[in-house]
Amino acid sequence: MSRYLAIIPARGNSTRLPGKNIRLIAGKPSIVHTIDHLNASSLSCTIAAISDDPQTLDIAEQAGALAIQGPADLMEQDNLYAVYDWAAKNVAGGPWELLIEATANSPVRPPGMFDQIVAKQRATGCDMVIPVCRVEPSHNPMFYCKLSKSDELVFMALNLIGNSQDFRPLYGFAGIGRVMTPQAAEAAAINVVAAENVWDIRGVAFESHECVDVDTELDAQWAEFLLSREMRNGELCSRE
Repeated sequence: MSRYLAIIPARGNSTRLPGKNIRLIAGKPSIVHTIDHLNASSLSCTIAAISDDPQTLDIAEQAGALAIQGPADLMEQDNLYAVYDWAAKNVAGGPWELLIEATANSPVRPPGMFDQIVAKQRATGCDMVIPVCRVEPSHNPMFYCKLSKSDELVFMALNLIGNSQDFRPLYGFAGIGRVMTPQAAEAAAINVVAAENVWDIRGVAFESHECVDVDTELDAQWAEFLLSREMRNGELCSRE
């Protein structure tokens, strides 16, 4: 029996990009890409899509996930850990060893990503593993500046800027999921700041082009391009 619960939070009231969770990307709703990524992993996990949107739930169910109508007060939460904690305690099949966050609006992920972050948690016993992407040197915060009220540039670290090749690598959250213990989710549902201050959090690094979290129209177009190119390359290989 599966001891892993993969949770797809899919609230239906996105304001930046309405309908992002079910937007068609390369011919499939974004949430279906996420379900496919989980099914393509080697993990034996129960997949639960939790939403307040009937259309999202219908699409998720047709793709093979459990479709669960989340309580109204839960779906209005800005703290997603409350959703994970609720799912851990209410989705049939528990108690769960690990909770896997699988974002509904991430149609592009590295192959094997879910396997890798679960393996990292299993090897270290940490509270959480988060996929990260390396920040390109040209986007390093060392180059950032502010504008004064008179439009003068105020450099954040002008005296520290040297060759970008010499900068220590920096990483940002990929925004495509994570894995955590049920205990971590429960603690963060109560108080995120207090929980994060004591957690053991590990990361697994991926390339930025392998991770697309669709929150804007440009994100959607980038994901469409990447997946369409992948499909074309696959077709060319199959013909050869």
